[in-house]
Amino acid sequence: MIFSSIPIAEDDMLDGPDGPMPVIDHKGIDLRDECASVRGTFEAVPDVAVARGWRHVGQGGQGQPVCCCHTEVTEKHWVYPKPDDARQRRPIEIAYGELRIHDPKMGCDLRPVDPAHPRAAEARAALSTCASSHVVTGEASGTGYYERGDLGHFGDVGRFAGEHMERFWAYYNGVFARDGALDRREKALIGLAVAHAHQCPYCIDSFTGTCVDAGATVEQMHEAVHAAASLAAGIHLVHGVQMQNALRLRGTIE
Repeated sequence: MIFSSIPIAEDDMLDGPDGPMPVIDHKGIDLRDECASVRGTFEAVPDVAVARGWRHVGQGGQGQPVCCCHTEVTEKHWVYPKPDDARQRRPIEIAYGELRIHDPKMGCDLRPVDPAHPRAAEARAALSTCASSHVVTGEASGTGYYERGDLGHFGDVGRFAGEHMERFWAYYNGVFARDGALDRREKALIGLAVAHAHQCPYCIDSFTGTCVDAGATVEQMHEAVHAAASLAAGIHLVHGVQMQNALRLRGTIE
């Protein structure tokens, strides 16, 4: 069961009272074994839902995995009980495929809104608008995110170059996942500073969570950002030496 007070569903794109906390957003059933019989069970879900008078929404599939926080699965079915069903009131998630764990924080594909929700179209429109506002074209716009959900598909980058991606993860996790001469908190703060220096919104999102999980304080995280910003200012200034060299060649200064 998911007891969540963070926005993990398309329903959360709607304005209005959040209701009492904690919230059971949905119940989940995981079908991990990718064999023919389990696949058959999974594929029967939509028909079973229709027979019960429930609604159904598919998610993922056809080579597009579904991501949730730092995990992903092959595909999901979401079913929504009838409003008058006293035994089941919350959506049920049926996830199919191996659970793949990613060490860094990943994005999340939001739970689809119930098609029978009176404001379902509004929720989907709000999600689309939110995603559009997160696209960066040259200057930063919206919250400065390229597209939040893309972070959850970082692992897909290695789909056609698996050997190289495995080496990357081994190197990455070898640095950040354990204490060394620097502990994980210190390395996470360095990562956060570098993420800002390279202006990578994906990395900023990821390392913000990594820093918190590693025990970094809000003050330490902000100081790391200021360290990156002040060094960037110094880098710009020191290149003024090149300008002065050019001016000397022209006899403008001595």
